[in-house]
Amino acid sequence: MEHELSGSLALMPREGEVDVIVFAGGAPTRARTSKVIAPLGEMLVRFGVIANVDLESALARAGLAKARLGAQLVNERVIDRRVLLEALRQQVLVRLRSLAALPDATRYEFHANADLLEDGPPTNAAVCDPLAGLHAIVRAWPAKGPIEALLDPLADREVVFHPSATPRRFDLDEAEREIVDRIEHGQRITYAGLVRVARAPMNVVRALLYSFVVTRHLDVGDDRWPLAVALPAPEAVASLRDSSLNTGMDKLRTSQVIRAVGAAEDFKEAAALARAQRWEEAEILALRAVERDPGPPEHRALLGTVLVERSPNNLKRALALLDSAIADAGRDDALFVLRAKILERAGRIREALRDYRTAASINPRNPDARVGVKSTSANPSRASSLSPNVGRAWWAFVGACLALALLGIVWLVRR
Repeated sequence: MEHELSGSLALMPREGEVDVIVFAGGAPTRARTSKVIAPLGEMLVRFGVIANVDLESALARAGLAKARLGAQLVNERVIDRRVLLEALRQQVLVRLRSLAALPDATRYEFHANADLLEDGPPTNAAVCDPLAGLHAIVRAWPAKGPIEALLDPLADREVVFHPSATPRRFDLDEAEREIVDRIEHGQRITYAGLVRVARAPMNVVRALLYSFVVTRHLDVGDDRWPLAVALPAPEAVASLRDSSLNTGMDKLRTSQVIRAVGAAEDFKEAAALARAQRWEEAEILALRAVERDPGPPEHRALLGTVLVERSPNNLKRALALLDSAIADAGRDDALFVLRAKILERAGRIREALRDYRTAASINPRNPDARVGVKSTSANPSRASSLSPNVGRAWWAFVGACLALALLGIVWLVRR
């Protein structure tokens, strides 16, 4: 923010996970997390703009039109464009808050003048005030040590705003606005005194003071001007897509990040298609997710599940993918349940029962594991419960074998 940088900050907390924040002139314009957090539909429901039922139908219409949800709703005049922009801005803030809890060992890369999320919608629509973005992270920051180290030496100093401070830009909630009002219009008060008399919890007061101090909006006597980055113009955001600015990028490192980000997107979309039982499309995206980034076990597990749904002939490959995913993930009850369901459908009931029991021992509250143990224990020797298509294929195979046998007998008789 202080240097008004433009580019993409890639955060890698764990193997196979990449979170990306795109900045334009120091302001966050978009944030994408490796885990699904605050999808646009959820934000619109939260605002009360559309209902959950309307969301399902809107998602279906957007899928048929091959359009993004926001663009579809604006085109249909279900929502106003200004509502969409506010939802996108709030989405950035929610995702920034989620990044506050990343582990200390998180690795990062900054790619100057590059939009690693360039496959998405234009980012000028969702420009977020950098002061609000910074405070969103501080609010959720679990590390209290740095906050105490900064504020404790100021305990006896009077709390005074810098003459050029703009505290309302921090996207304050009601409790925080009361604190600001007390500083602006109340009696002279010290940092320690404000923590004691404010009606908000101590951690809220200290987080707000920390944000104000590090951005120099509170006067701490060093004569430095407050950080007050202006929101970037649309052309500044658009310049991130200008390939001529990317000449200084390390292509090998960048391509690795881009592949991981792309794989995460492919995985999310493939999972949604699988839930809709659109197996052919799900297979294409699940396969691409594994090819781009085979590291995350869930990528391989999803591909295995989709493959066996597409054709029982893929059983061996599907089980190999699940075996590999379980070996890497360790004690993940969801993966054991997935493998158990495939084994159960293939008629390998005893093996399925073993996986269901393992999943139940890892997580006794897993409902699929409990039901699976009950159903497979009731009749461990029952025949295969593969889908009707598999049954028809089996009987077709048996019929073909009988026909060949009959032809062989006729040939031998004639001979």
